[in-house]
Formats: sequence, C-alpha cells, structure tokens
Amino acid sequence: MNVHVVQNPAPAADGIRHDWTRAEAQAIHDLPFNDLLFRAAAVQRRHFDPNRIQMARLLSIKTGGCAEDCGYCSQSAHHAAGTGLKASKLMEVERVLAEARKAKEQGATRYCMGAAWRSPKNRDMAAVVAMVEGVKAMGLETCMTLGMLSDDDVVKLKDAGLDYYNHNIDTSERYYSSIIKTRTFADRLDTLARVREAGMKVCSGGIIGLGETIEDRIDMLVTLANLEEHPESVPINMLIAIAGTPLENEKKVDPIAFVRVIALARIMMPTSYVRLSAGRTEMSDEMQALCFFAGANSIFCGETLLTADNPGEDKDQVLFKKLGLEPEVLEGSAEPATGDDAGTTFSRDGIMHDSHERALKALERRGRLRSLASRSGLDFSSNDYLGLATSPELSEAVARALDRGVAIGAGGSRLLRGNDPEHEALEAEAASFFGAESCLYFGGGFLANYALFSTLPQRGDLVVHDDLIHASVHDGVRAGKAAAQSAAHNDPQAFDDAIKAWRTQGGTGRPWIAVESLYSMDGDRAPLDDLAAVARRHDGYLVIDEAHATGVLGPDGRGLGHALEGAPDVISLHTCGKALGVSGALLLVPRTLRDYLVNRARPFVYATAPSPLMAAAVRAALGIVASEEGNRRRDRLAGLVAFAGRAIERQLEIAPSGSHIQPVVLKSDDRAVRVAKILVDQGFDIRAVRPPTVPEGTARLRLTLTLNTGEEATARLIDGLARALQEVPA
Repeated sequence: MNVHVVQNPAPAADGIRHDWTRAEAQAIHDLPFNDLLFRAAAVQRRHFDPNRIQMARLLSIKTGGCAEDCGYCSQSAHHAAGTGLKASKLMEVERVLAEARKAKEQGATRYCMGAAWRSPKNRDMAAVVAMVEGVKAMGLETCMTLGMLSDDDVVKLKDAGLDYYNHNIDTSERYYSSIIKTRTFADRLDTLARVREAGMKVCSGGIIGLGETIEDRIDMLVTLANLEEHPESVPINMLIAIAGTPLENEKKVDPIAFVRVIALARIMMPTSYVRLSAGRTEMSDEMQALCFFAGANSIFCGETLLTADNPGEDKDQVLFKKLGLEPEVLEGSAEPATGDDAGTTFSRDGIMHDSHERALKALERRGRLRSLASRSGLDFSSNDYLGLATSPELSEAVARALDRGVAIGAGGSRLLRGNDPEHEALEAEAASFFGAESCLYFGGGFLANYALFSTLPQRGDLVVHDDLIHASVHDGVRAGKAAAQSAAHNDPQAFDDAIKAWRTQGGTGRPWIAVESLYSMDGDRAPLDDLAAVARRHDGYLVIDEAHATGVLGPDGRGLGHALEGAPDVISLHTCGKALGVSGALLLVPRTLRDYLVNRARPFVYATAPSPLMAAAVRAALGIVASEEGNRRRDRLAGLVAFAGRAIERQLEIAPSGSHIQPVVLKSDDRAVRVAKILVDQGFDIRAVRPPTVPEGTARLRLTLTLNTGEEATARLIDGLARALQEVPA
C-alpha cells in the first residue's frame, strides 16, 4: 500500500493560493479516491452550501461559421463540410431576451450567451450590449463568450454591466497547439487579463477527453489556480465527440478520472463555482452525484448546450430529488462565503465597495496597483522636455498677465460668459504659428482628443487608428458614432488595407486615420507623408497627435507634421502641458470643423472654459518656442539626446530611439517595478510603465530626456540602470 503525504505551503490569509506547482497538484490528484473526495468535500463545505446547485442557461446567439479550428467544435468553419452545420446570423435582441425570460421562469439564475466568433466585430457590439443590458434588467447574472476581446470590446461589455466573461483555456499550454492552431494559449490568457483588469468576473475552465494526458489536465488547473485572481467560475467539460470533427473518434473519459479533475479544481480554487458543463448526457446519475460530492456546484440546465444535447429540466429535477439537492437562489447567495462568513448568505450589494476592493487587490497581485507619489529626484520621467515648466521666463509672463488684469478663472463655458480675449488671442496666434486655418483651445490633450473623435467622425465613417494610439482616442471613438479599427503600428499599408476591406464590406462614409507623430511610450516617429497619401487616396482625414513633438521637433518646434498643416484633410493636436511647460491643448482644424466642434462637441459645450491666465501662459510659451531662446533649448536637448543614445547603445546594448523618449522594455511588470525602485533609491525619478498603458508583456521604464538634467546626470542614470538590470535579471 502506498502512503500519500501531501504537504503544501501555508495558504494566504484568505485561504487562497496562487503559487501551486505541478508536483503539489499531482500529489493531491493521485490521493486514494476516498481521501481525495473527502478533502474536496470539506473544502466545499467551508465555502458553499453543499446541497445548493447554481443553475445556468447557455444560449447560442450566433451559431457556426467560426474562423477558429478547434478540433472538438462543430461550429468551426474548418469542419463544416464534415459536420454539416450551417452558419447563422446573430440572433435578434428580442428573441434572446424572450429566451432569457423563459430560462428565469424555469429556475435559471445565470444566463450565458455564446457566439461562434474568433472575436466580435464592431458592427455587432451594439446588439450584444443590448442583450447584456436586457438580461441584467431581469435580475439574472449575465455571462458572455464571444472569443478574443480587444480593449474596446472589454470596455463596452463592462459598461453594459456584464457580470462574467467566459473564455476557456481548454487544456494545458503544452497540448494546446495539438487541438487549436488558429490562436495561441497566450492569446487566451491575454483576453482573460483584459477582462479581469476591467473589473469583470472571469469564467474559464477546460475540456477533458481531448486525447490529453493526466499531466495536461493538472497543468490546466495549475494555470487557472495561479492566475492573479481565481476565475469565479470554472467549467469542466467532458468531450462530446461530434461526428465530422477531428476528435470524433476520441476514447470516452473514465468516470473516476473525470471526478478526480473536479475534486482537484475544488481544492485548488476553493471559492470558485465549479461547473459540471458539457457531456452530462453521457454521465450516469451516479457519476454526476460523485461530481457534486467532489465539489461541482453548478450545471447548465436546458435541453441544448450550444449545438449539443443536454439533460432537460425534468431529468435534472429527478436527479436533484434523489440527491436532496436544491437550485441556488440568486438573491443572497451569489457570493460564496469565506472565513468567518462561512455558512451565511449575503447580498451581492451588501458591501458597498466590495467589487472595487477586489479589483484593486487583483491589480496589486499583478504588480499594477498605482498610487500617487510626490516628485523627487532627478527628472527622467516628466514631459517638460525644454525645461519651461519652472522657467523664470514663464513665471514673469504670468506675472505680467496678472498685472494687466487677465482673469484667473473663466467663470463659465465659452458659449456662456467664459469666452475671454486671451482665449481668442491664443487661438489666432497658434493658428498662425502652426500654419492652420483655425484653432480651438481645450483644457487638456485628453479632453481635446475625446472631443474630436466623439464629435467629428459621423455614423457610417471609419476611424482607423494605430495599434499604439493614446487612450484618449479609444475613449473618444467609443463615445462617438463611427466604427473603429486598429492598424499595425507605423504600417501605412495596414491602414490602406483596413480601409479597402471596409469599402469592400459596404463602407460608404469617410475614413479617419489617427496617429501620433512621435509615440509617447516608444519614442519612434510615424511615416506621416505615407499616411497622408493613404488618407487622400481614400478621401479621408489624417489626424496627427503632435503631443510629444510640439515645441521640440519640426521647424521652430512646430511638429513633425508641419509640412502637412493647413490642408483641408489634416487635423493636428498640439498639447501645451509637455514641452510648452503649461497646460491645455490646441486643436488645429479647418474653420468649418472648428465651428462644428463649438456647436456639437459636448466636452467643449458643457465644460467650464480653461483659465484665461493659462491661455496667456500658453501664448508666452509659444513665443519662447518660436524665438532664438527656443532654438537654443532645442539644440541643447538634441545634444543630450545624442549623448544619451551613444551611452545607451554602449552600456545597455539596446537601440536608442533617436528621440527624447527612450523606452527600456523589460517585459515583466514585476521586473520593471523592481528596477525602477533601485533607480529611485539612487535619486532618479523613474517610473515603471505597465499595461494597460502599454501592451501586455511590454512593461518598461520610460526614460525622458529634458533640460532639467544634463549629461553628467544622464551618464549616472544609464550606469545605474545597467547595474540594476544585472541585479534584477529577466
């Protein structure tokens, strides 16, 4: 007889672990069956009523035609010839809501909606959002599975009130490519991270019976249990071998082996709902009873499960009566109790800030919790590139403005009494300096971008934005009427292809190309001439965010797109809070578009006007930038950039960006934070930049070169950084 002794590290204070190893999980999985079930049942009783089962209903809102090649799925377009399943259109909203009402009447407390998509298209999101809002209004928990999600998709679903997003990882990372070739395991984890960071709950599990090994099953659960926050729902599916799919001849799963997976999931993720999902039609009552005893506490009810059969309500009622089980009631039981609250029930809204606190803890575990810190140390993090923010020249200009009676506050929006002569003088001078037809002054760059993209592109238009475009553009597009699509970074052909594809699909409006001239996190330059050619070829607009070039690059600091300025199809944004050293933003647009913004842009119409005193300060800053003093400052900065570039290439062995923004990509959030702390302790003001500000897996230090430091400090920084990178290896 083998004696199994399982020793685990002490759990966290809340009883939840995120540091499981394969060896630990394997040892638990391999316990004598009675011991394993006893342990799993004990865990379940600490966190749930063992005789209550959550009833969920799953509806296919769009069936078949999926571009993915999942070997188990009848809905894949790759297998349609064998399965005979025809693709359907997205179901109408009212029909979905009617089905949800029926499900609620039959005892479901959670309603799940699935679409056979690789990822949702922008044109379908309005209907999807309406489905979520309608089902949620019925008092049901909402869940959706739509494939991989973009940041825009996540925000729309979150704003609609979606409770859960389902995105199964299916199997282990090692075995994943044997089942699916059209996406990667990392793609799945990226979407889960986006969902979690948005504050939604996660539903993620896998499938048993794909031809995987026991080790693959264990690795799958280790991956889920070691996420920064456990999925609130973990569906465990048993393969339904569907004729016409590549896995139609897979062997049936041994029932005891399946129950072991359920038990291990319960032990490793104590407060998650473990759902007995697909495959129940092949399970005996006895097998399901063992699964419930081992920790499963949720099922899908109804006679169909997407395209597969499922036991109907009558069969489930008979089984529940045999076992003495009761359906879970949504009110007062949606959140599993833990710790001192075990055995009690409480409302999901019982703690006012509970969801916010969970989201903050999740950020902290991922190394992404941010906090405000006072400025200290040598400046290698600000955008005050020309050192004007604390310059005596600007201080004296502000004092002179006060002396001549310039008001500090506007007192109202510019369409009321807030329009000041300083605003109008600034706009006229800025339009002349940058070579544009007209200018509109906003309180900040984010606000200006938001106003532009939420107002100017019309219904039927398409905004094609660079993959690395600023968050303000994303938010503006979401609030606007036009469709949106991203294009590969700094790739004019990708923009051209996106517009051509849109036209082919019936797009009749006007395309808007949105780029930055100098990218804020990479320090590289956009191919503006080529992008302008694409815009003109398609009768579109080119919108250039010059935020990090204004004052520094181009003739007299007019920006990298200065040669394009003034054309009727070019719009540019020049922010005032970076190299100009003050605050606000100047939107350079044709006169007609300026008038349209004044009348229709909600952030302009309804916001108190920027301070007239700040408008006077911006006028002074533009005067400095356009003067010989501005040329001297730009020359000094260019010399510092060249000096730093040589040192970076020599000591860090990375390619310099060639600009005053130098990223040092460290990939890991934790490594970026630790390296930054070492440099801060040495007296440098350096900040770690992490997702979602930058793409997943590209956490970095963003070094900015300003006239607030010089060559000696820059040399010490690069030397310290080289040592820190050795101290904290990848």
